[in-house]
Amino acid sequence: SMCVRPMIGVKPGEIELSFLPLSHVFERTLYYLMVNIGGTIAYAESFDTVRDNIIEVKPHLVASVPRLYEKIHAAVTTKAANAPSMRRTRKRLFDWALNVGKEYCQAKWSGNVSPILSAKKALAHKLVFSKIHDATGGRIKVFASGGAPLRADVCEFFLNAGFTLIEGYGLTETSPVITMNPPERPKIGTVGKTISGVEVRIADDGEILTRGPHVMLGYFNKVEATSEAINNEGWFHTGDVGEIDDEGYLKITDRKKELIVLSNGKNVAPSPIEQSIKESKYIEQCVVIGDQRNFISALIVPSYEGFAEWCEQNGVDKDPAKMAEDPKVYEFLSEVTKKACEGFSRYEQVKKIAVLPRELSQEHGELTPTLKTKRRVVNTNFDDKINSIYES
Repeated sequence: SMCVRPMIGVKPGEIELSFLPLSHVFERTLYYLMVNIGGTIAYAESFDTVRDNIIEVKPHLVASVPRLYEKIHAAVTTKAANAPSMRRTRKRLFDWALNVGKEYCQAKWSGNVSPILSAKKALAHKLVFSKIHDATGGRIKVFASGGAPLRADVCEFFLNAGFTLIEGYGLTETSPVITMNPPERPKIGTVGKTISGVEVRIADDGEILTRGPHVMLGYFNKVEATSEAINNEGWFHTGDVGEIDDEGYLKITDRKKELIVLSNGKNVAPSPIEQSIKESKYIEQCVVIGDQRNFISALIVPSYEGFAEWCEQNGVDKDPAKMAEDPKVYEFLSEVTKKACEGFSRYEQVKKIAVLPRELSQEHGELTPTLKTKRRVVNTNFDDKINSIYES
């Protein structure tokens, strides 16, 4: 917590809104940070009430898994696109503000902000971004993201809107922080640079290794598992695959254990494909399937909020179970998915989808407390859907 304190910038008396499980190592780090600086921690009633609690508490710091930021992004962009009055004008204004924000960020990071650009940014904030800041309490100094990959388009949206959003990376075994994006120069699509006292290198097979005082002593009463995780030189094997760019920023490409091996022997990393598909406002959740199969497929959960207007225009029932069986929804989401996969190799592209009748949830065992997908549970719970893809 002391190593990340300079990057967070929260002062004594300021407030963090907390809603992650208190036993989770990410939340423990924030707890120690706030106690150390003499800050205040406000505990949200639940994940579902965070958007209301954030207005009530007006926090200076919010640390979350990406799901929260994805929901805020989806709510704002959907509202801008579907505003009933002066729809085209308001959408053009919203897009103009985002473009100004993007131009301003790039100029700020290069140290070349002109007076004209500063004036345009101030106007964009007054007309558009101030409403988003008010909806998040109006005092946010830092949004921090961890626990799972943050979509690049979501990160860019928050930065362009004038927020400081920093993504970090780590594991329970590494206390947990290994890298963080510097607030003064975050790099979208990466998890930042190593924090003080931490070493990182990439193994020959692409696995991320780390060494330093942050690495655990070992797994309790599991000598063999410990020796497999930490080699005799002190390097901890994270199980993640990644790369370090020429500026020292780390990029995670996937979990080593989650790589899909097709029946033809090709290896496919599911996470980048899922991230690309979830950039659509019509898609809430996505799980890529294909291990030991002859092609890649995907289980899709529609964004019921993003789909509302489309359903009205196309005469589709908004009930999730009925949407999952509607041919129009299937054809539309198939096209959305196909377009999202255009930048991938042919063997990585999703050939078929199945539309799920509900969101993946913790209640059904499909999500962890930090909202990561449990792929094995999803495969079991929707075995019939998966089989129907490959049998048809």
